Amino acid sequence: MPYIEDFSEFGQRMACEALQLKDVSFVFANGARSDGGWHHSEPPTDEAARLRLNHEFLRVKLERVTHRHNDPRDRVETQNEFFRSGWGNHPDDHFGPGWQEELKRRADEIAAVDKELAAAEAKLPAEVSDPFVALRKRRAWEKFEAAQVGTRIPDALPVSE
Repeated sequence: MPYIEDFSEFGQRMACEALQLKDVSFVFANGARSDGGWHHSEPPTDEAARLRLNHEFLRVKLERVTHRHNDPRDRVETQNEFFRSGWGNHPDDHFGPGWQEELKRRADEIAAVDKELAAAEAKLPAEVSDPFVALRKRRAWEKFEAAQVGTRIPDALPVSE
């Protein structure tokens, strides 16, 4: 009877990051796939297929790191709105020191993955890369918005005269 490796053994053998997709399957950075159980596929030998799977991996990774950034950023913006209206503490008081550095670190992580994704898109065959133009424009706008978070928060509550 042949030996069938489980998901953890397959992941160790692939020796790269894996992300779970919405359909409960996993895609690895090297293009390998798995159902998370006993059915796995090695990285494709066809270069175009490997590039498409690597692009899918990086696209999912960008969605994940963007979500990890946007959730705390949205909480900071909500707290800032409370502060401006006089109903809450300044974000520094509410979230403690270091929240701006944490958002910057997460924004830098987004930029790094976005750069990897752009490089992967450049390697894709032309017929595959065209649909991603609108997605890149949306990501550029989101990066702009992410950079603006720290500048929209006042140092103190405005004094009314």
